[in-house]
Amino acid sequence: RDPLWSRGLGDVYKRQAFVRYELSADGKRLLFTKHDAVFELDIDKLSYKKLFNEPHKSYVANYDSRNKYDVIYSSNHSGQWQLWQYQRATGEPGEHSQLTYRGGYSGRIIGQYLYYSKFTVDGLWRKKLTEPNEELVIKDFSRINWLNWHVINNKLYFYREATGIWQFDINTDTEQLLMAKPDNWIHQYTVSPDQQHIFWVRFKPVEGDIYQYTF
Repeated sequence: RDPLWSRGLGDVYKRQAFVRYELSADGKRLLFTKHDAVFELDIDKLSYKKLFNEPHKSYVANYDSRNKYDVIYSSNHSGQWQLWQYQRATGEPGEHSQLTYRGGYSGRIIGQYLYYSKFTVDGLWRKKLTEPNEELVIKDFSRINWLNWHVINNKLYFYREATGIWQFDINTDTEQLLMAKPDNWIHQYTVSPDQQHIFWVRFKPVEGDIYQYTF
């Protein structure tokens, strides 16, 4: 049995069909959501804790690149999906502040900007953290990208359903196709930290073999 289950994590995963993880920059913690709450797993200690719970109704949690303990997450507790910031540096249980007011679902802070997708509208958006106005950065950016889009050294990685995995340079606002969409590709992938490799998932049909048993 997995040691995580023996420490009670099995209760969190019960009836869980899918969990999206966010790995901390130092590789020591995992962030995930379950039952409208945000959990953090300490990999070395094999222990987890709930960071906060309802009424925030949180989902799609990412670490804040400026502070390794702060979290950017989405919540629909106000009736519409918006992005919020949870600051633990201010002390437990921490403070919550709203980042978007015109929709936000999966977000990351890069420099002075918040980059984010929305729940009902395709596109990648950004806004200065200190200003209310937003701008559309990538128009052909599917909403399903909330699963995998990420940023490494100001290079933003995302996919287009018809073509494959793309890289968007935040400094120059230019993009290039990195990997053409292969056959039977499931849009699950990650880019290595050195930006030299792409790991991706291919769907294969279920196959069966015929065996003979002699009795």
